[in-house]
Amino acid sequence: MCADKRKGFLVCDTCQKEFDRKQYSVGHKFCSIGCQYWGSVDYNKKGCWFWQRRISSVGYPVLRWKGEEFQAAKVGYSIWNNLEDVYNNGRLYNVCGNRNCVRGDHWEPIEK
Repeated sequence: MCADKRKGFLVCDTCQKEFDRKQYSVGHKFCSIGCQYWGSVDYNKKGCWFWQRRISSVGYPVLRWKGEEFQAAKVGYSIWNNLEDVYNNGRLYNVCGNRNCVRGDHWEPIEK
């Protein structure tokens, strides 16, 4: 039986792993915030990684995960730096100057 037809389970659009339907966010099939991030990025190895989903009213990429909204750049920064949780200790500075870029090494924390 196909995994996404099994009652209570879906298949992640990014990693193809089976996950519990309770995690499902309407309109998207991702098993984790990381998979949602990777499934929403148009990236290349040399330059900026461009966000392909929602942009906030002030022009920055955002994503929703389990009812909470995150800045996509903070998710990218967290993944790039192997942080356990999404970076939430303050603001990040965009070193490339491209608001739509979510590449983790193109963002740095602003020191107070």
